[in-house]
Amino acid sequence: MPVTWILRFLGDNYSDCFVYSANELGLVLPSKIMDAATAAAMWEEANTPLRAQRIILRHLKFFFWRRITVPESHIRVLEEGGLPPITGTVVIDKKDIHYWYKRIDDVVLERIKLELKFREKDFFKNRGYDSLDIVFGGDHGNRRFRSVIRLIFRNSTNCEVEPYYVTQTIGSIECAKDSREILENTIAGPLNEGLQRIMNYVICTDDYIMFSDDRTESCNWDFRLKKVICGDLAFFATILGKENMSSTWCTVITITGTRECQGH
Repeated sequence: MPVTWILRFLGDNYSDCFVYSANELGLVLPSKIMDAATAAAMWEEANTPLRAQRIILRHLKFFFWRRITVPESHIRVLEEGGLPPITGTVVIDKKDIHYWYKRIDDVVLERIKLELKFREKDFFKNRGYDSLDIVFGGDHGNRRFRSVIRLIFRNSTNCEVEPYYVTQTIGSIECAKDSREILENTIAGPLNEGLQRIMNYVICTDDYIMFSDDRTESCNWDFRLKKVICGDLAFFATILGKENMSSTWCTVITITGTRECQGH
């Protein structure tokens, strides 16, 4: 039926909006499973011990007939060797805003360490990966602002080598609408400080992985770093301090000197 096809298309391509609209209509849908970082942030903020976590999840699973978080083993990875999220709550416009984040520089080093451990160093050396793009971005959807980074390993001398990339969530804010005030009072400061601590190179040896401003002869190999910010126009306007600005101050108009893009 045409209606079924349309609904399937909307669900596949606009899942967040589709689930939100269905919830508003009171329809029961199998929603997304909570990821490990979000689940760990929830248990840490609630100061819930392991035994209580298992009891709560058992009752929820019995009632909803499905799992609502990733398996416990995924969450334990964060505690045993990963990076647990830092949680917090602020009050803005008389509303509690809950959030969590991870230090970007720690996430980058930890992720490289895990990739070298599980994919092994030869995977990167044989492909000649010597450059690493750190793409930082964020977007709001389904009453939550999410910040992510994508690490893209490249061979800077041979463009025919396919890049390898991994994506990781580094921050989340529960809010009906993102704004500069909310970002400034929650995760923007720590994330910006983390980006500033990232230097020009990642130095890799058999014993450690670290940031450095210059190459060193003692390292096995290194990655040249490049930081990139990615997002929609609303996100760029917010981080540039031009939220709700007049079109007179449009960034594109300022750069190009033409007003042909008004109304974009």
